[in-house]
Amino acid sequence: MLRGENFEIKSEASVENFGFFATRFVKARTPKEAELVAMEMVRTDKSLLESLFSESKLESKIYLEKVWSERWWKRIGGGGYTFFAMESEK
Repeated sequence: MLRGENFEIKSEASVENFGFFATRFVKARTPKEAELVAMEMVRTDKSLLESLFSESKLESKIYLEKVWSERWWKRIGGGGYTFFAMESEK
């Protein structure tokens, strides 16, 4: 499970600063490898990238929230995000 912060999302009328949680299931030998693979999945997610405000001045960050092991038959991948509004720094 990953947590993102300072992702400015554009809508028809405005740009707002959001954070998110995202769960990704990956095949990895170590927790660190799982973290890196999951982060790369989010960093290269076309649907997320297309929704971002391209002129953002904020430094977006992604953190590992939690890692756990699942059975081998668990589905690999995952998608979607749970967004939350970030506090304004003004």
